Amino acid sequence: MPLPRKKTTERWPRTRNPVSPLQTSNSTTTDHNSATHAQHPADTDDPRRESIEMTETEKREIREKFTIPEPEKPKGRLNAFQKDKLFGQAALLNPMHTFHDLHVCHQKGRNGSPTYDSAGFQLDYHKVADWMRPKPYNKSAMVNGMQRSLDKKAKEEEEMYKIFFVDGKAPHIGPSDIPHQISDYVKDQVSKDIGVPFHQIAPAELRTWEQRGFQKVRREDWWREPNEEERKRMSKMQQGRVLRKDL
Repeated sequence: MPLPRKKTTERWPRTRNPVSPLQTSNSTTTDHNSATHAQHPADTDDPRRESIEMTETEKREIREKFTIPEPEKPKGRLNAFQKDKLFGQAALLNPMHTFHDLHVCHQKGRNGSPTYDSAGFQLDYHKVADWMRPKPYNKSAMVNGMQRSLDKKAKEEEEMYKIFFVDGKAPHIGPSDIPHQISDYVKDQVSKDIGVPFHQIAPAELRTWEQRGFQKVRREDWWREPNEEERKRMSKMQQGRVLRKDL
C-alpha cells in the first residue's frame, strides 16, 4: 500500500537484494563464502527494508520524510480478535513492519499481482492465507508437531551431508554457530549450482546435483565461519521461507 508522502522527492528506502548469492561455481570445492556474485534463482531487485535492519537514525529520518499512517484503535478494552485485527492493519499500513509483505499479499487475494518478501522471493498466496487462518491452540499437538519437524529435518540433513561431503559429515562449527546453519549453507550452494530456489532444496535436489556431475566437497576446504554480513544474508534467506512460492 503506497504511503502518503511528505514534501520529498525521495523514494521509500530499499536495499540491493540481500540474498544475492555469494558464489556460483562449476565446482563445489570452492568455499561457500567466495566473493563472486551471481543472480540467485527467484531473486528480485530492490527488496523492502524492515525496521529491524535500520538504525534508530535511519528510522527517524524516514519518519521525517514520510507519513506512516496508524490504524484507529477502538475505544475500551480490546478482545483477542480486535487486537489481532489492529495488528494486521498496522502491518499493512507500515512498510517497515516485519509482516508487511504477508498482509499485502493476503489483501490482494488469490488473483492479485505477485508480492515479494523482504528477501526478494515471491510469496505464495495460498500458503500465506493458510498461515493467516486462526487455528485452535493445542499444546500437545504443537509439541508433537515440533518434534516431528525436528526429526524430519535431522533425517534430511543426514541424507544431504552424505551426498554433499566426501566423508558424509558436516564441518565442525564455531561456538557462535548453530548446527542447522550448515545445512542451510549446503542448500544455498546447491541452489546456485542447479538453479533451484533456496527454499525448495531438499534431499531430492541434492541427488539431482550429484547426477549433474557436481563433485562432493571436502568439508575442511569448503567451510569457514561466516562474517556478520553473511549471517544477515542467511537470516534473510531463512526468514519466512515456508511461505514462498515454489517455481
